[in-house]
Amino acid sequence: MSYLLANGCSFTNKNYNTNSHGYYHTIEEKKRLGIPLEDWPMWPEYVADKLELLHNNLGQNGRSNEIICNDTILECHLNKPKLIMVLWSSGWRRYFLGSNLIHNDFVMAIQIANALIKYSDEITTWTKKLPIDKFVLAFEVLKHYYLDSYDRCLNFYSKKSNLVENMYSLESIMNARNKWTKYPALMFTNYYMNLYNTNASRKDQMEFISDELRPILNLYEYCKSENISLVSACVMPFGTRPSTMKLVSKYKYKSAITVFDKMLVGLDKLNTGLNNTWSDNFYFKRIDDLVSDKNYIIYNWPNHPALMSANWPPLKGWKKVSYRDSHPHWDTQKKIGDLFYDLYKKNYT
Repeated sequence: MSYLLANGCSFTNKNYNTNSHGYYHTIEEKKRLGIPLEDWPMWPEYVADKLELLHNNLGQNGRSNEIICNDTILECHLNKPKLIMVLWSSGWRRYFLGSNLIHNDFVMAIQIANALIKYSDEITTWTKKLPIDKFVLAFEVLKHYYLDSYDRCLNFYSKKSNLVENMYSLESIMNARNKWTKYPALMFTNYYMNLYNTNASRKDQMEFISDELRPILNLYEYCKSENISLVSACVMPFGTRPSTMKLVSKYKYKSAITVFDKMLVGLDKLNTGLNNTWSDNFYFKRIDDLVSDKNYIIYNWPNHPALMSANWPPLKGWKKVSYRDSHPHWDTQKKIGDLFYDLYKKNYT
């Protein structure tokens, strides 16, 4: 069957806009900002039209490179495409038992929980600018690690949210719990605690980088063996750490450290020197050689802040949806489609 198979994360998902209602903006906010309420064409549709091909867009929100690669190969077994185009995801994402999990969600939750257990006014800095799931996860980990203080923390948050207009109400967080309790929050918190206890060795860093890059090489090898044209691009930076408003790395009094402090320090230990480890990684070296020899088409490779002098914006004229929503603007989706079309024409015709 002659068709285009496309894959990626939320930058590619054909239902991204309708899936995002209430996450970055409410419907009322979208109307005020001029954001369409319905889905708009994404880049695979634009490039397929220019190539006069049918297309299948597998893109889904939050996808890691691992699930992008795996799903692409599985789909090829069902219906072999003429060509594959992939907009690779960012780092710090994991696929676990059917869920796409993002480290940033759990790191933010740990920081919120840390402010709660310390009864810190810092909790008022986390407002509705953050999606509500971060607060749901914060109360989940708080309940697990500090059950005896849980009710007092609830009361503390409730009083603060009643005083600060732009904070989520405690009731709204509790009502959202059923949607997010499926997330394996303890898996992530245990991972960070292990990094704290074991001092996060260079081997841990190499393993982390390999998990991010291995799928990119695997898809190349698969397409080569099946004689399928492959074009890909990077617009979301690799290697960037989860955003933190406050990351504690040194303490004057060890006894004052909470378990959440330790988790954040564990993450900090993994990150220390991590950028310098990238260029020594086997998968990085192999992919870098393939790209340099023009055997593997990856636009904007390696798209790592420590390895490129400039990587943003990845395309001239790039626009985001809004001041809060950094996903590609509907006009930018066409630019991405034009990019993929030009890369294909240049390298395969």
